[in-house]
Amino acid sequence: MVEGRDTREVDSHELLSHTAIVFQDFIQYALSAGDNIALGRHERAIDFAAIVRAAGLAGADRDIRGLPEGYETLLGSAFIDTVTGSSTAAMASSRSSIRLTKRPRRSC
Repeated sequence: MVEGRDTREVDSHELLSHTAIVFQDFIQYALSAGDNIALGRHERAIDFAAIVRAAGLAGADRDIRGLPEGYETLLGSAFIDTVTGSSTAAMASSRSSIRLTKRPRRSC
């Protein structure tokens, strides 16, 4: 089911837009924590609220806010390599969760 509809009745492009893969070995790219999450749906990279919602859904928000520069902290071994264990798993889940966050409705 996708938003209450049988998947056989959903356009394949729409179905794929609701699909995410979480790899066991999460890669922390040499990007900010927020940008690492936004990789899950690159067109949402400028939507900070969606990034925070995704992190919250995955249980990573508190850990990310605890980093030296929060969501702006650069990750990867060249910068900061402190996101480990359950925090790493939560970051990976955040990357997939951003695919599930809805854009806020615009008011007219």
